[in-house]
Amino acid sequence: MTSRRDWLLQQMGITQYQLRRPRVLQGEIAVTLAPDTQLIIVADAPPRFA
Repeated sequence: MTSRRDWLLQQMGITQYQLRRPRVLQGEIAVTLAPDTQLIIVADAPPRFA
């Protein structure tokens, strides 16, 4: 079951991904992003929205 936040993001056309290999962020693995990628948030926990 998806959360309300996930549902709202989906309705706005915002795709979410969960990082499965943290070493990617340390530069050990190359990352390819889609050309239309506009925002990437990297955090231990997702930001809290009011």
